Order: sequence, then C-alpha cells, then structure tokens
Amino acid sequence: MKRLTVMLLVALAVGALLAACRPGPVADPGAGPDESGDASGAVIGHQPVGEELVWVEGRTGEAGVYVKKFGDHRLVLVAMGERPTAGYGVVVDGVAVSEDGWVIDVRFVEPGPGDIVAQVITYPYEVVRIADDGRGVTVRDVTGEEPVELAVTVE
Repeated sequence: MKRLTVMLLVALAVGALLAACRPGPVADPGAGPDESGDASGAVIGHQPVGEELVWVEGRTGEAGVYVKKFGDHRLVLVAMGERPTAGYGVVVDGVAVSEDGWVIDVRFVEPGPGDIVAQVITYPYEVVRIADDGRGVTVRDVTGEEPVELAVTVE
C-alpha cells in the first residue's frame, strides 16, 4: 500500500511538472488575431531552426537589431551581445503593425546591485517572427521613461 501511494504521488508530481512546462499558444504570421487579441500575427519568442538558427547564432555576439527575410516571413533579432553574467535579458513588451510599418517595443533587463547571478558568459536575445509584407520595422527601447528608436540592420 505504501509503495502504491508513493508511485501515485510521483505520477502526480511528474504530471504537474509536464503541464507547467507546456508552451502557450503562438500566433502564426498572417493567421489573424491570436488569443491575446493581437491582430499583428507576430510570434514573440520564435524558436528558430535550420538556416534561421544559423543566422541567429551568428549575430548574438554583437549587440544590435537585425532583420532578415526567410521565405514568407522575416525574423527580427534583438541582441544584447556578450554579457559577463546571467541576469541579463531582452523582453518584448509589444508588437504593433499599421500602414506605416511594424513597431516592436523592447526592454533590456540587467541584474540589480546585490543580485546573486551565475558567473557565466551569456548572449541575451529575443526573436520576433513577422510577416514579410514589405512594411518597415521600427524597434524601440522602452526601458527608460521615453522610448528610444534603435538602429535596425536589414540583411
């Protein structure tokens, strides 16, 4: 009986862990509104594979904003470059599209004074997948009080 109880608890714990790790819904470019009501069709946190991954990995060492076309979509890479510790990150706060083009708002996160972080070199970045609709791309740093437009390298 004790063995059955332990096995049941382990099975419940594993099930709860798997449920917590399941990714949420992701919009497909051009597919219309996603569950959050965003009609842009952008995919924030896109996981690149194949030639997309090679392109992303080749640029994360240098801070900057990069845009490249892949088939019917474009990837927008916002990279912080090499950092000396963990605790850094890029957060996409919003993506909007209008007749004037795409606007992507990002925040840059840094560890605070006294934060305990791993002493490991990191390359923080975020990837946003957008439709290749011919519109321009503007990326704004909204970390401070006023948004700052970042330079975008189109490849």
